[in-house]
Amino acid sequence: MSDPALMLPGDLVLIPGSEGTLLNPRHVGMYLGRGSSSTPRRPTTSSRSPG
Repeated sequence: MSDPALMLPGDLVLIPGSEGTLLNPRHVGMYLGRGSSSTPRRPTTSSRSPG
């Protein structure tokens, strides 16, 4: 996103991490609003989109 001010609560935040890329992120969080975001502490499952 070119302007973080356009983020809305519920938007996903994709984070490459040390082994990922922007196209294949290793971490996903959610923007909560008012400059706050949330990420899971310990992911227990992995989900992948087909394709």
